[in-house]
Amino acid sequence: MAHKKSDAADITGHVDKSYRKWGYLALAVFVFFSVILFSSYFRDNSKVEAPQIENTQLPEFPDSEQATGETTLKIPELYPDKQPNIVEIIPDVGFDEQTGRFDFVSVLHSSLHSAERPEKRQEVLDLTLAWLHSLPPDEAVALIQDLLDSGIDFEINMPFRVGQGGVLRSHPWLRVAALDWLGQLSPEAAMDYARIIFEQSGSADEWAVALRNYGRLIDPGTDEYFSKQVQRHISNEKWQAAPTGGFAEGFDALVYNQQYELIPDLIDLSQTTSIHHLLASTVLDNLVQHDREATIPIIAQHSDLFGEQSPQRALLMARADPRSPELRRIIEDYFLDSKITIEEKKVFADLFPHFSGFHAHRLLSTDYIYPLKVQAEIDFLTLNMIGLWKNNKTFFEYYDLLSTIKERLSFFVNAAYEGSLIKSY
Repeated sequence: MAHKKSDAADITGHVDKSYRKWGYLALAVFVFFSVILFSSYFRDNSKVEAPQIENTQLPEFPDSEQATGETTLKIPELYPDKQPNIVEIIPDVGFDEQTGRFDFVSVLHSSLHSAERPEKRQEVLDLTLAWLHSLPPDEAVALIQDLLDSGIDFEINMPFRVGQGGVLRSHPWLRVAALDWLGQLSPEAAMDYARIIFEQSGSADEWAVALRNYGRLIDPGTDEYFSKQVQRHISNEKWQAAPTGGFAEGFDALVYNQQYELIPDLIDLSQTTSIHHLLASTVLDNLVQHDREATIPIIAQHSDLFGEQSPQRALLMARADPRSPELRRIIEDYFLDSKITIEEKKVFADLFPHFSGFHAHRLLSTDYIYPLKVQAEIDFLTLNMIGLWKNNKTFFEYYDLLSTIKERLSFFVNAAYEGSLIKSY
């Protein structure tokens, strides 16, 4: 509404075939030493020694005279302020002699072992993604799938943080990052791999990214398989008992997929005293904001699930759009319902019509914000409706509450008129 500002959340090459092998070798040193290079200083033509980590198997670097070639390594443009050329003698490291394939998994895992802090481990992941983007897509996808198929994981210990377009800005685990990378580099391959995650993975964080990877290639509400996986995610008792960031973010798939049949389950969950109260309440509010006409009738139908007094129910009902005849009837019935306490109706009176909310980046869904002009027009319509209620003897006992609504809306409608958002007042 014109008088309520929404919170905004912050957001978020090429390897020549003839030198492909040396490009892989460059990654071995590039990723392995990224933490060391960024945490100290750069020296031209200096020899970098591999750190010794107890109980960690790192690639063994032979002496320089045993090297088979050299290459020039550049810090990717992900860090434009650090672009020195680092020329090193690169040994034949990271290749399986039998298969001739680059051991991407071992090099990446060892590099993460050398990073002592979560922020540095995340930096290794960011540098690795930049390198993957420099490869032909098929090769990059194959390396990521090898990593996922290996079953190897590593705790990054960073938050499950969603950025613009549903891409993760930080990752709690290596496998979560790999699924995120796959979704960026090949949406089709990521959708296929999501099925493997749904069948085999016990990680809520992995499931959340898999839901994103699968869901964004379907039409919401049309894929029965996807709907089933969404329900499995939110109803997993093990994940409910120890919820992670990915478990919570995965609920956005329910909003995106328009699974309104789960609204009663969300209402039940929102009435608990645990952490699930906030999660379920937020998801319910997001559902209503995405489709008021589809969700508010269901909420009204299951109103008894909220208990005798519920500020949450008042907030959701206050989101009704009075331009809809059906929603006007529902909120009239709600306001006149003798089972709804006067305290709850005061909450409703302070909000209706309610357009403000918390807006953030999400895995799949996007926020819809009413344009200021539309909000002003709805305020004007609501003001006229409240005037009719005040003159109706059926609403007589709520005359003072209605006066409160009218006074508030009169102020905002007048401001909208002076700001030329509405033509008459």
